[in-house]
Amino acid sequence: MKSSIKYILFILYSLLILPSLHAQQGLTRKANFPGTLRNSASGFSIDKYGYLIGGRSDSGYKNDFWRYNPDSDQWIQKANFPGAARWGAICVTSGLKAYYGLGFNHPIGSKGDFWQYDAVSDTWQKLQDMPNGGRYWAIAFVIKNKIYVGTGDHGDPFSNDFWEYNIDSNTWLKKRNFPGPGRIQAVAYSQNQKGYVATGQGIGLSKADFWEYHPDSDTWVQLPDIRKNLLYGAFSFVLGSIPHIGLGSYNHLVYFNPADSTWHPLSDFDEINRENAISFCIGNTVYFGTGEDRNYTNYSDFWSYSPRVLGLPQIKQSTLDWKIFPNPSHGKFSIQFDRPRVEEVNTELINQLGQLVYANKASRTTGNIEIDLSTSAILPGIYTIKISGSDYSKMERLVIW
Repeated sequence: MKSSIKYILFILYSLLILPSLHAQQGLTRKANFPGTLRNSASGFSIDKYGYLIGGRSDSGYKNDFWRYNPDSDQWIQKANFPGAARWGAICVTSGLKAYYGLGFNHPIGSKGDFWQYDAVSDTWQKLQDMPNGGRYWAIAFVIKNKIYVGTGDHGDPFSNDFWEYNIDSNTWLKKRNFPGPGRIQAVAYSQNQKGYVATGQGIGLSKADFWEYHPDSDTWVQLPDIRKNLLYGAFSFVLGSIPHIGLGSYNHLVYFNPADSTWHPLSDFDEINRENAISFCIGNTVYFGTGEDRNYTNYSDFWSYSPRVLGLPQIKQSTLDWKIFPNPSHGKFSIQFDRPRVEEVNTELINQLGQLVYANKASRTTGNIEIDLSTSAILPGIYTIKISGSDYSKMERLVIW
């Protein structure tokens, strides 16, 4: 009798209480992914649709290909990916095309092939293989017409090499190595023409470090570590200019606040213990699901999440066109901006403790603001520079060597 009562209470909790908690977190349960339960698949979005491809299930490796319609909350299966089945692949998008490749297949091993999917014609095209052999659980991000790929596992120890793929010329170019330890299952994203890499799993050690890549100078800058332990197998996304990292070997969600150059905890997905899930963004919502838990059990559940429901700080998007150069610098740099009228411009420099260390106020119109801190008492480090006027306010990270 007691067991029956407990079971009934559990059902009531699942049907009534749990959905309410999810709603408070901004979570909405969606239709389950209808394919085989799996982990380490790849996800991407183009236009108004999301896609899932590949992965690893209890029955083997996958090359099936699915499209998700958020309006109808329905999945449809498309023609299989024409390459070998695999898991732990990379996948990024540029325009109406997706780029998919690498990964692991048994008994072939690590894959180095690279493919383009055209969503308009619904066709696949094989591209130039990645040099230096195959790998899986690598990172990738897109800046302009170039795809940057690195880290991953293609031998012992894990890799930290870094490559640039030119979409226009279908060629690969070796870049400066990622300066952190080699790793797998890291996360990566791009924003404001820079790339970012964080977390992951090294040889016997999980990572919480955070790095910024500058493609113009082919340089890396280490930023403050992520304080919340996300470790490995997480996913990242950018909504409303705010980067997020979620789930992974710990089921946290954190967001990056450019005002203090720090990652902040936003929510814990207590009921969703998940590694190696897929995710993609459509509009102002991120969709995620599948993956495995710490007991290596695969899942097919699927969720949507809107950070705005939780009152995520909104950063006003400025219409001001500006550029800081050089960045990083030794303390002497210029701010180039364009405004249609003469007005008072405020320039502030804030350290990682939130302290104002420099302020300047001047009347400016189109032109440059020249700032020289090379002989000041300001120490090398990572700062937030804020420029504001009568109807705008914009911030950018500044690195002083």
